[in-house]
Amino acid sequence: TCIVPINPAFLVDKTPLQVVQHWGADCFSSCGNQSGFCTSFCGQGNVCCRWESAFDPPECQDIVSFGSKNHHTCVAPVSAAYTTALSPPNGSTVTNWGAPCLASCTETGYCPEFCGAGNVCCDWDAGFQAPECGGISIYGSKEFHTCVAPVHPHFLIALAPSNVLNWGEDCSVSCGGAGFCQDFCGLGNVCCRWGSTEDPPECVGIAQWGAKDRYTCVTPANLVYRAVPQPEGSSVQNWAAECLPACNTSGFCKEFCGQGNACCKFGNVFDAPECRSILTWGRKDRYTCVAPEEQLYQVFNASLGLVQNWGADCWQACTETGGACPNFCGIGNACCRFGSSQGPPECLGITQWGSKETYTCVAPVDPSLYVNHFSEDCWENCNGAGYCEDWCGSGNACCKQGLGQDPAECHGVSYFPTGNYHTCVKAAGQWPGVPEAPPPGSCIPGQVQDASGTCVNAVNPALMTFYLYYATSDLYPTLANARLANLEGIMWVLHQEIVSQCPRSNNVNRVLRYVVTVKNPYEFFNATQRQFGPMTNFSAVTSASTESGFVVGCHDQSTNGSQSANYDGPTLYSLPGGVNLGGECAAPDGEKGCTWKATYAGELRIDDISGIIDDYSFCANGQVEYDPTTDTGNGTKFWNFRNNATWNHRRVQFVKELFQMKYPHYPVSIGEPNCDSDAR
Repeated sequence: TCIVPINPAFLVDKTPLQVVQHWGADCFSSCGNQSGFCTSFCGQGNVCCRWESAFDPPECQDIVSFGSKNHHTCVAPVSAAYTTALSPPNGSTVTNWGAPCLASCTETGYCPEFCGAGNVCCDWDAGFQAPECGGISIYGSKEFHTCVAPVHPHFLIALAPSNVLNWGEDCSVSCGGAGFCQDFCGLGNVCCRWGSTEDPPECVGIAQWGAKDRYTCVTPANLVYRAVPQPEGSSVQNWAAECLPACNTSGFCKEFCGQGNACCKFGNVFDAPECRSILTWGRKDRYTCVAPEEQLYQVFNASLGLVQNWGADCWQACTETGGACPNFCGIGNACCRFGSSQGPPECLGITQWGSKETYTCVAPVDPSLYVNHFSEDCWENCNGAGYCEDWCGSGNACCKQGLGQDPAECHGVSYFPTGNYHTCVKAAGQWPGVPEAPPPGSCIPGQVQDASGTCVNAVNPALMTFYLYYATSDLYPTLANARLANLEGIMWVLHQEIVSQCPRSNNVNRVLRYVVTVKNPYEFFNATQRQFGPMTNFSAVTSASTESGFVVGCHDQSTNGSQSANYDGPTLYSLPGGVNLGGECAAPDGEKGCTWKATYAGELRIDDISGIIDDYSFCANGQVEYDPTTDTGNGTKFWNFRNNATWNHRRVQFVKELFQMKYPHYPVSIGEPNCDSDAR
């Protein structure tokens, strides 16, 4: 007969302690003929269990409140390890809480479309799933994969900042890949993917993300890669606009960018030199208008002194001739072009320009041009043409432009303040310290013309003058038993030995140029019939001098093999001795102890060559100019592809242009000898 048990162990509860569906009903068949979690029949987080069953799963253990004790029935887990939350934690953005997510998300991990921005699809006790699922303790269901919020700070996402557009959205299609994407992401922002090791450097170090499962819009963490609104007072026109279609090329572009401003692209090492070292950009994903920041390339907007037509193009008005142009530029002023090596002496040394992209009016500044009674008629006071130091000043003469019958000191004078009468000018003569470019058809150093005019090897030790280059640090500015090279050779040295480390090997940070004059000893030439000796490895010898004296050596460097940079004709030179050591002297004469001299002729920082703004930060960020294992650089592209002859030729030409821009009064080349050493 039906009776009520009196032992509490066998009593059942008429109502559940929390929300349990189908309380007291048989759940086994409805739960798929198995015990354990059964959200579909028992309700969220509840389980199908049998009282005192030894075969039920762990979530059925320790439960004391049953609606029935003679079959499997729906109950609520009591162990904290198996309980679930009916709703997500306060402040959580999880959607579809407690619902199955794997079918909608296809895999574990981030699933913003189904679970909400920054949230993940995870299984409570799965052994192999995405790392963002680690450490989560609050679940809406422990029966299947369900939507939850990451708890480790490394996997959290941030709220949308005001300066980033399309926060959390997929940017890969709209931006066409990783990197700067101002149109879709906003001013100075980039399209990057969290955790990617293949994205460009502007994506490195970012901590704030709107999504971590896709490419999304973020702000660069490194200030080097950030763009800014136009600074107050800036003269740049069309700030942040694309300038290349309007300007056609990189460099100065006053018509579109404004007077003195340039069209440049961030990170492009092959842009014009005026694009170097710029820190303030309106955008960094395309060519845009910027203001040059190196003083060498800045212009002055205000007229300088009595210069007329400041900043205007003077070429046509000055009869397409550089130099003195009093009628258009004003008395004593000249029409010159920034960076030109073809201009007359009055165009040398000028630092203040109204324009640096066309011929423009400037005021000469070279002290060697100073004369007394400037632009006055000197004929009577000087008793005619010729030297007139009493009235015109030391080294000066009274001459008239274009008058052939004037004496020799008037021939070759290129700067006249007026052409209407005889006036005081600086008498013609070579500028001290600056080499002259050899005339067309000249023989190379070490050769002479025979009776027929053909260049042949000299039959005596030749006095040879040519450029050599020296890679060094700020700590070693002088030459002593030094290894130098022609320009191709020094680029080979940098590529092979220097730029593959960060910081660079031996802290080398600059390339010095020297005008080198060589005349090797007669005794050596008579014994070998060669102008150069073999290259000397100074680290392997005890004395820089040989029996023949301090012999300057050379070596044509081989570029064979995939591990050697393929430059055209790299030649290395050894200069034995130095100041107070022998070999170096004021006027090489072929005696054993006087074979060479080297005159400083300018220098370039390797940072400027490579396009690096701050070499300390560059190295601190794990970047390197050239990695031989990948044949590319990280953070600069200048040294990419060392076996590519075309790229190497462009690198050499680029360095030549940098020297020409920085030292416009020096010729690009003064000739280069053949290395006739027998050491190959």
